[in-house]
Amino acid sequence: MEMKLAGDGATGPGCRAITTRTAIFLITDDRVAGMRHMDAKLNHQGEGYKALLDDLNTPAALSEVHRLARLMHSSEGDEKRRLQAELLGLAELMGLLQQDPEDWFTLARQADDISSDDIEALIAQRTEAKLNKDYAGADAIRQELLDKGVTLEDSREGTKWRRS
Repeated sequence: MEMKLAGDGATGPGCRAITTRTAIFLITDDRVAGMRHMDAKLNHQGEGYKALLDDLNTPAALSEVHRLARLMHSSEGDEKRRLQAELLGLAELMGLLQQDPEDWFTLARQADDISSDDIEALIAQRTEAKLNKDYAGADAIRQELLDKGVTLEDSREGTKWRRS
């Protein structure tokens, strides 16, 4: 399934994979998810910017966004903030990461997509089925959601979901 990215960015499975991974990186760090785009700083000497100047080499620029995200998560303090600002500056230039990552993963993308309320109701039914040891029923609800493009992630804190 081809998916439109945040903003007016590119589409396609290759672009989606890199952008999805980067958005996951951003979700895992509250300080990044809370950054405003006014905090973004485009690095005119950075590899991503240079790639875009090279006949709009988008794959190389997307690769640089992912590299910056990886570096950012292994850094701390001022270096982490510098990498955050550079990542957001490059992403902003490319029209990416314009939405809150949690909103992006849960937003209905087409008119016939299952609503967030319906997903939450099915998750509640599934939780109830598991409490009643109706594991076949719980698995059937998981499969129903998966068939509708919703992936469930169970943890000790509860069940989270995102659109596939």
